[in-house]
Amino acid sequence: MRIWFAASISPSAFGGIHRSMNQLASELRRYGHSTEIIYAPPHHTRHPLHFAFTLAIKLLFLFWRRPHWIIARSSDGLVSAFFVRMLAMKTKVALHSHGWEERVTGIERRLPSGLITNPTTWRGRLIGFFLLRLALKKSALCICGTIDETRWIRDKYPPARSKTTVIPNGIVPGNKPFWPLQPAYPPSLLMVGGFTWKKNLEYGIELFRRLLESEPSARLFIVGCGMLSSQKQRLLFTLGDAVFTVESETPAKMGRWYESCPMLLFPSRYEGGRPFTILEAQNRGCTVFASDIPSVRECITPGVNGFILSGVNPVADAAMIRSVCGNPDLIRQIGQSAWKKAKRNSLERQGKRLVRILQMKMKQRN
Repeated sequence: MRIWFAASISPSAFGGIHRSMNQLASELRRYGHSTEIIYAPPHHTRHPLHFAFTLAIKLLFLFWRRPHWIIARSSDGLVSAFFVRMLAMKTKVALHSHGWEERVTGIERRLPSGLITNPTTWRGRLIGFFLLRLALKKSALCICGTIDETRWIRDKYPPARSKTTVIPNGIVPGNKPFWPLQPAYPPSLLMVGGFTWKKNLEYGIELFRRLLESEPSARLFIVGCGMLSSQKQRLLFTLGDAVFTVESETPAKMGRWYESCPMLLFPSRYEGGRPFTILEAQNRGCTVFASDIPSVRECITPGVNGFILSGVNPVADAAMIRSVCGNPDLIRQIGQSAWKKAKRNSLERQGKRLVRILQMKMKQRN
């Protein structure tokens, strides 16, 4: 099959959509399929419909070499889906949902407005949601990143039930778990991501501050946090040299951080797919402390391959982290189970599942 992955994002972005597209495209090439990744020009990344029209025009110009599938983020494939239907083309369009925008806005509304960074605009709610629902209706397939999100869309939009499926994020499993094989564990914790309302790093910092009171040798590494505002600098300054920040890091070099910190703090409020950060940390045998959200529950069985934070009780959450830090046998046991869990989220498994679904849908009439 010829498959296009398309998203109105910059090729230099390293977010979940970028990584998911690249990994799936690479995996499908291993099976002999032809894949192409289409990004937006820099001046189009803020205007999704411009990109959607550009993608559709590319489809028309390459009519005789058109793809069997266009897998496009959000409403980026909407115009192509219209052209496919108008011209009775055999190309099929799949909506790649890595976080349903309407659901994200619902979470925004339940939080204090002062916590929300980059809130959904009225234009996004009025126009963006309409285009997203239309893309769902016109696409032949909707690919979600979690079981929970798949169920939510099926319940919210019953006509789309038969074409909504889940293809979680995947990783390349390691032959051996790193941390369970180490003789000792430094009291080092890792957090990954920027200071956004979704990532909720402030809560992780509060937990670390409480841990530091009883474990002065503990260290916190915050990777990919971007340039810090003066407010965030003041927040971290109170912790002295116990906190280290790294503005950005490429996915290829993240391994050194997972192998520097035996524990991962993941206080996120929302994730549209199974978090790469958790999967990669588990793949190294790290002990993960993560918030109690649906996407995390698909990766972690509490007390077996990780721990679930309440997210609202810093005293209890910090006490749990403190008790685990002082128990190397437990860290080793959890890390071993985490590594086994990561193997079940292999990229190979997700790639095979995607190919099987695409081939099955190709046999169905438009």
